[in-house]
Amino acid sequence: MSDTPSRGYPNGGPARIHDPLKRSIDPALDRARQRATFDIERPSTIGLEEELMLLDPVTLDLAPCAAQSLAAMDADARFKLELVTAQLESVTSPKRTVARGGVCPERRAA
Repeated sequence: MSDTPSRGYPNGGPARIHDPLKRSIDPALDRARQRATFDIERPSTIGLEEELMLLDPVTLDLAPCAAQSLAAMDADARFKLELVTAQLESVTSPKRTVARGGVCPERRAA
C-alpha cells in the first residue's frame, strides 16, 4: 500500500476546507447548505439603477456638482453619490416586476 494519499486527500477521504479558526468543515455539508439557500421558493425581485451624468447647461461638459445636486434634493434616498464628481446614481427599491418601459412609477415622478 502506498503512503501517497488517494486523489490528493489524506487517508483517501473527502477533503477538509482550511479554516483559520481551526474548525473542520466538511465540503459536502457546506454544499448542502448552499444548495438549500437556492432551493428556497421565494419570489424574484429586481432593482433598477441609472447613472446620471451632470452637464454644464452651456458647454455640455461634465459638471463636477454631484454633491451640490444631491444636497439640493433634500436627502432623496433614490439618489446616491458616485465616485465621479459629475455623476449621480438613481436607484429603486426591489420590485417584483419591471414596470412598462423599464421605468417604475416612482421614477416617473422624479
